[in-house]
Amino acid sequence: MTDELEQFMDEYTERSPTEMMSVIEAVRKRPGMYVGSTDFFGFIHYLVCPVALLLGRRPSRLDVDVQGDRFVVSADVAVPLGEMPNGRIVPFDEIPPRGELADVDGLILNGLSDSLVVEIRQDLRVETLTFRRGNRESREVVDQEVQGERTTLTFTPDISILKVTNVSSTIVKSYLRRLSFLHRGVRFSLKLGDETFEYYAAQGIVDLFAAVNAPYQILHEPIHIVEEDGPLRLEMIFAYQSWQNDVLWSFINNGRAVEGGTHEQGLKDALKKLHSTFQLAEAGRFGRNGVIGIASIRYPGAVWQGCIKAKIGSPELRAKVRKLVVEGAMNWLSCHPEVAEQLRQMRPFTFPEYWEI
Repeated sequence: MTDELEQFMDEYTERSPTEMMSVIEAVRKRPGMYVGSTDFFGFIHYLVCPVALLLGRRPSRLDVDVQGDRFVVSADVAVPLGEMPNGRIVPFDEIPPRGELADVDGLILNGLSDSLVVEIRQDLRVETLTFRRGNRESREVVDQEVQGERTTLTFTPDISILKVTNVSSTIVKSYLRRLSFLHRGVRFSLKLGDETFEYYAAQGIVDLFAAVNAPYQILHEPIHIVEEDGPLRLEMIFAYQSWQNDVLWSFINNGRAVEGGTHEQGLKDALKKLHSTFQLAEAGRFGRNGVIGIASIRYPGAVWQGCIKAKIGSPELRAKVRKLVVEGAMNWLSCHPEVAEQLRQMRPFTFPEYWEI
């Protein structure tokens, strides 16, 4: 949650009913506070909301169907609904009580949509909510024999708020493909007209590492670690390569903090420590070998800074991440002594690797 949004929620929950603006009214009146802008990148953030809402319930499959100006996002999970004393429904037109985790993705989706239909199949019944520009028009529950659970979100963006309401299919394809690597074992599909695209990564970031390291000459078997410290879970795969520059991709809570933050500082600190611990050679003016790596960090207590979650500002993360990476790598190397020996012998390549005239 961003600092600004948390402050707003504190003020919101402290108001009396007579002076309280509904949270949906707040989203519609101040969209930039929630998605950063009303132009292209605000629209991208808006489209991410339904996907994030469903992924937060850990589905095994998520489907996106683009139908002109209408979008359908569904997954094999049932989003739990909660009715507040004022009659509004969490998480689509109300925030939960103070002290509970706020799920604002449903609120943003509803507040910035011209229309939204929520269909939840669960427990031998189908519940349907319909909204128009944030206001609930109907709620219907039908007893029906259903198999498994499913939530379907059908929506159209509100062009009176969002200045841009279309996006290249290339962006959507890239987004879902990236998510498939970060959500190991989840199947994603994208339907565009008569075409359907499928994305699935059985090994998660291990598959991602194999996909992105091709331009680099890695010099040893990749070091793959999975470490935990209380609620903090870190998975990282990395290898030293023949070039000198470090190439690192880091994700936190299955997303990217575009301005980095304390988690990335911890990764950099860990690499410096490993460099000295491994006693990696400095090859004169050519420097040391670079690292190519991918890290996925999950930390429920991560504090986001900036209006649209641009940077992680949890001070404790820096030391925690550094510790997990260093300890995990050293434990891995103790089980792979041949790789440890290869690291001691490494040097940057100082000659052309291949050329053809």
